[in-house]
Amino acid sequence: MYIVVLIKIEWRIEMKQIRLEMFLDLLVDFAKKLRFEDLPDEVVDQAKRRCIDAIACAAGGWYDEGVQATHSLLAYYPVDSFPAGAPLWKDMMSTPWDAAYFNTHLIRALDWNDTYLSLEPAHPSDNIGTLLALCGLEKISGKDFLTAVALAYEVHCRFCDAASLRARGWDHVIYVNIASTFAAAKVLGLSHEKIREAVALALNSGIVMRQVRAGDQVSQEKGASAAKAVRAAVWGALSARHGMTGPREIFEGKFGFIKQVSGPLRLEVFSDLGEIFKLPQTYIKVYPVEYHAQAVVEAALKLRKKIKDFNIRDIDRIHIESYEAARTIIGDAPKRRPETKESADHSIYYVLALTLIDGEMTLDQYEPRRFTDPAVRALIDKMTDVKEVEEFNRAYFNAEFPVRIIVHMCNGKKYSVTIRNPVGHPARPLSNNKLKTKFRNLCISHLKGDRVDALFETLQSLDEVSDMRDIIQLWRRDYE
Repeated sequence: MYIVVLIKIEWRIEMKQIRLEMFLDLLVDFAKKLRFEDLPDEVVDQAKRRCIDAIACAAGGWYDEGVQATHSLLAYYPVDSFPAGAPLWKDMMSTPWDAAYFNTHLIRALDWNDTYLSLEPAHPSDNIGTLLALCGLEKISGKDFLTAVALAYEVHCRFCDAASLRARGWDHVIYVNIASTFAAAKVLGLSHEKIREAVALALNSGIVMRQVRAGDQVSQEKGASAAKAVRAAVWGALSARHGMTGPREIFEGKFGFIKQVSGPLRLEVFSDLGEIFKLPQTYIKVYPVEYHAQAVVEAALKLRKKIKDFNIRDIDRIHIESYEAARTIIGDAPKRRPETKESADHSIYYVLALTLIDGEMTLDQYEPRRFTDPAVRALIDKMTDVKEVEEFNRAYFNAEFPVRIIVHMCNGKKYSVTIRNPVGHPARPLSNNKLKTKFRNLCISHLKGDRVDALFETLQSLDEVSDMRDIIQLWRRDYE
C-alpha cells in the first residue's frame, strides 16, 4: 500500500511516497522534529486553555467515587523508594505510570474535559495527565510541555480521523495510548528507535474493549479506561528508555493493530502534519455531560425561556432530532433509566429532563436520588426515541453537532429549538471569562481564592514557566 504524504520539516514541505510499513517512522519523524517555534500562536494559546480546563476537571474529579477508590488503592501501597511521578494530589508518592493513571482518572472522571469527534470520538486532554506525571521525573519547561501537548493532540485526533474503533468493538482510549506514548517520548527525549519501541510496547498492552461504555448501566471503569491507557503509555516509554524492545510491525503486521483492531487506516489524514494543527479544532465542554448532549442542555434552557409559566405537567410529549452518533451513543433504550452517574451523563433523555426540570445542568443533577425520581422518569417517558435526521448526519461530518427539541404542550401549542453547535465549539468559542469561571468553580474547594487566581494566571503564561514542577507546587501549596 502506497500513499503520497506531505511532511512539514522546519517549515519546508517535502513530498514523499510512504509505504504502510513506513507509517510509524513518519509519525516518529514528526514527533522528533516538532519544536515550540513551529507552533502557531493560536495553537499555543489553545494548548494553554486545554491545560487550564484539564486541571479544573481534575479538581472536580477528586470527589468522584471511582477516583476515591483509586486513591485508596494507591495510598494503600505507598511508594517511597522509586523516583516519583507527580500525581495531582498532596499525600501521594507514586511511580510515574501510576501518577499518570491517577492524574488522568482525575481529569476524566466527570466527563467534563474537552472532546474531538470524528470517525472515532476522543478526549484529547486525557494526554495532559500523562505529561503532568512526568514532571516529577524531569525538568520540563512550559514550552516543551506545550509542544508535547500539541503533539499528543495531533496524533490523537488524526487517528480518530483515520478509523473507527467503536465500529469494531474496541474503545477510543486506544488512541489515547498511542498519543500519550508519543508525548511522553517527546519530553523524555527518546531517540528515533526508542520511540518506535515505546509505541510498540505501549500499544501491545493498551487494547481496551468498547464494552467499558456499553450495556444497560455504565460502570466507574468508563472514567478510568483512559487512565489505564496512559499508564501503559508511560510504562512503554520508560521501558524503551531502559532498553526494552517491543513487537515489530505493530501496525501493519500479520497480527498487528490494523488487522486485529482498527481495520484499514485512512493514512491520507496524516498528510498535512505540521501544516494544519488539530488542537484548535477540539471542543471545550461547558456542561458535565457527554459532548453530544451539550447542545441538548442549551436547547432545554432556551425552551424554558420560550414557554411562558413553564411547568412540566403541561407537556404532552417531547420530540428529539439529531444525528447517528447522538442516537446510538446517548440515545439508545437503556439510557432511559440510568442508575449510575456514568450512565446518566451519557443519557440524552436524563440530561434533557433534568435541565428542563431544574433549569440548570451541574454536578448536583447527578445525585443518586434523582435517578429514580418519579418526576424525572415521567418526563423521560414523554420523550420519543431520538430521530436520526439525514441533514444532521451530513452536518455531523462537517464538524457540526445539531439537535432539535420539539415540545408539544397539552393545550396544543408547540415549541421548537434547534442548536447547530454548542458553546465551546470552535465556531462558538468559550470566552476566557467563562473558562475562568469554570476553573474557579471546580478549584475553589481545593485552593484558596487567591491561589486559584494565581494558578489560572500562571497557566495562561505557561510558555514562560521554566520548570513545570512549579505548577505542581502551586497546586499543592495550600495543603502543606
